[in-house]
Amino acid sequence: MPSLTCPKCQAQMQEGFIPELGHLNNLMASRWSAGAPPEPRLLVQFLFRPSYNKMPPVVTYRCPACGYLESYARQAAPR
Repeated sequence: MPSLTCPKCQAQMQEGFIPELGHLNNLMASRWSAGAPPEPRLLVQFLFRPSYNKMPPVVTYRCPACGYLESYARQAAPR
């Protein structure tokens, strides 16, 4: 994605990501999934969760001047 200008203060935004801790505390970027999150039931989460690799990664831009965040779901790599 090209560089962005902050819609709040017009400063140049920086590309980054919002980190999450995954399996064995591996650092990874957030992923986007359609719909509402499932109810937190342990068995349902393991049996019916969507494939993580099919979800597009999320890139987040941050304004260094005012702190505004803007996120986009990138196209997922075909699997």
